[in-house]
Amino acid sequence: MVFSDPIFLAGFLPASLVIFHLLRVYASGTVAVCGLVVLSMVFYSYWSVPFLCLLLAQIAANYGIGLQLERTRDSRILAAAVIFNLCLLGYFKYRNFFLANVGAAVGVQFHLSDLIVPLGISFHTFQQIALLVDVRNSTAKLPPLLNYVIFVLFFPQLIAGPIVLHHEMGKQVAAVRAGDGRGLELLGVGAFIFVFGLFKKVCLADNIAHYADVAFIPDQTLTMPEAWVGGTAYALQLFFDFSGYSDMAVGLGLMFGFKLPNNFLVPYAATSLIEFWRRWHITMMRFFTMYLYNPLWLRLRRKLRRSRFFIEGPNAALEFVVTISVPTFVTFLLSGLWHGAGWTFNFCGIVHGV
Repeated sequence: MVFSDPIFLAGFLPASLVIFHLLRVYASGTVAVCGLVVLSMVFYSYWSVPFLCLLLAQIAANYGIGLQLERTRDSRILAAAVIFNLCLLGYFKYRNFFLANVGAAVGVQFHLSDLIVPLGISFHTFQQIALLVDVRNSTAKLPPLLNYVIFVLFFPQLIAGPIVLHHEMGKQVAAVRAGDGRGLELLGVGAFIFVFGLFKKVCLADNIAHYADVAFIPDQTLTMPEAWVGGTAYALQLFFDFSGYSDMAVGLGLMFGFKLPNNFLVPYAATSLIEFWRRWHITMMRFFTMYLYNPLWLRLRRKLRRSRFFIEGPNAALEFVVTISVPTFVTFLLSGLWHGAGWTFNFCGIVHGV
């Protein structure tokens, strides 16, 4: 079920809003949050019940790991948790890509079965990794189980982001459970933002897609104007699709009384590549900056400062390459791979990293 599906618009969304707000007013905030968990499970199971079971198992495993981390702060447990989550993500999203390329390199033909990638696995996996890292570093506390489950399962941000950090949801969920949530005061604003995002997705992205698809048909020759129209159409389709879904997620969150972070800020108005990535898929770049770039920068900087090359005399060029260029390149390479299992995504990350 996607946000532009008539079943979602005419059935699931109105029913969910009525159920949640009635429970919040006439039962309690905790019951309302429990209802929202059930609704989110129904939303996900409409696509696949087995993958819902997988998601619930992942949530249970990560919560158990979080309890251990809160008691021990053991970095080995955190490393095992990160490996577990990335292996799960890698199996479903990158297995065939990896085996196909290994097979091509060594001259072996693997018989690869088609893999179905669980909806939103990149988003909710990164959210859970971020919280585990914060618990290990004592910058966040593991929330109660119900709060953790709705943090991961909340359906507006479950399948297409944004990548939400726990501090952005934790206090809001706690407020709802305590009866101090925002209630219906954000419903009108949320509905307006949702409709605006729906317009971007259905009226703009889906209609522009035809012109991009025609231009990218393999083995055809395009004139220069046709190539420019196709490239521009693809750029606009990509933006309106991503931005539309992000707006719909923010709008849906507000309709339930939760504020989710914005993911796009007029990125095509950027005047430099650095500014572009501060405006495009903001929560993704925030995650990579906080949990990949910064730790890598800090580790490399410490190693360089202790090395004989630095002791013999500070070298500005060497320090720039080791502490700025390498973390930047690695971050963009992996962010390109995160977008999809294909060499085009890798090359995109490499180009932006360079």
